[in-house]
Amino acid sequence: MMAASKPVEPQSGSGLPRWQLALLVGAPIVLGVGAVYLWNRSKTKDTSGKRNGQRTTPEGSASPVQGQDGAAKRATREQEDMSPLDRAQGAKNKGNKYFKAGKYEQAIQCYTEAINLCPPDNKTDLSTFYQNRAAAFEQQVGDKYTTIF
Repeated sequence: MMAASKPVEPQSGSGLPRWQLALLVGAPIVLGVGAVYLWNRSKTKDTSGKRNGQRTTPEGSASPVQGQDGAAKRATREQEDMSPLDRAQGAKNKGNKYFKAGKYEQAIQCYTEAINLCPPDNKTDLSTFYQNRAAAFEQQVGDKYTTIF
């Protein structure tokens, strides 16, 4: 007759179960990798907003320095020189202003413009534009059905 054998678990020297040991080792690694990712991402966002030392407004057009006659033409030319992603970000920022002001229809139009301008390979930015537009739609519908008691 054979006796039932109990599975043998390897013992680590620390006396901690394997899952706790994995958690103690893995958590700092994951947090470190996440911090590096976010730091690199913030560095690229900081440099993408400023081109040639030029400061831009939230709408993405160059900030007007003086009120000259050619200022509007210059702003239009500078906007045309911007990359599609920069123009999409400008449309999103304009939509954000409308959203904060409660003008959801205009915000939806701006977010839709941002979606149309954004290059398809910029999936992170596209998802942000779609989420912002969905939030504006949600607020718009909520306003229609909200009643005060």
